[in-house]
Amino acid sequence: MNRSMLMVFALALSACGEEGFYALINAGTAPNQCSNANSRAALSGVELSDSAMVMGTTPPFTALTDGASVRIVRGFQGADMFVLSIRVSGLATATCIPQRTDVLDASGNRISFNAQPILFDPVAGVATNGGMYFPGMYYPGSTVTIRTTVGSVTVTRNVRAVTS
Repeated sequence: MNRSMLMVFALALSACGEEGFYALINAGTAPNQCSNANSRAALSGVELSDSAMVMGTTPPFTALTDGASVRIVRGFQGADMFVLSIRVSGLATATCIPQRTDVLDASGNRISFNAQPILFDPVAGVATNGGMYFPGMYYPGSTVTIRTTVGSVTVTRNVRAVTS
């Protein structure tokens, strides 16, 4: 590897805790990403689900409750992450909606986030996006807060990080 590539890599790693770093690594990773977000979309509900694959199969959407477990997944590049999905209800047509999802440790410090607008295409008023990746330092048994705001609806869940 030449020197310039090593320098770029080192600079990227030096910003791991900065919001700009997450924007860089999360760019283009949100399923159904869109750019014309409608912040006035009327939603009747927002739910979160652990979307990590189990034995090569994505589990059915199961809304997280406080105290639920979320699996720590080791990515192919060696990073630990949560994989989460968002389900919204109350939409009549496909709508691009702004969202921000933050994952916080027990002290309220941000571990990871994603703030890309998502195109939700409802069936019978309900739409679910695919898995979104939230890389970070997760510890089995620790309590983690996941807070997502979609349009004007905010949902917060205190969950327990677990290994598969």
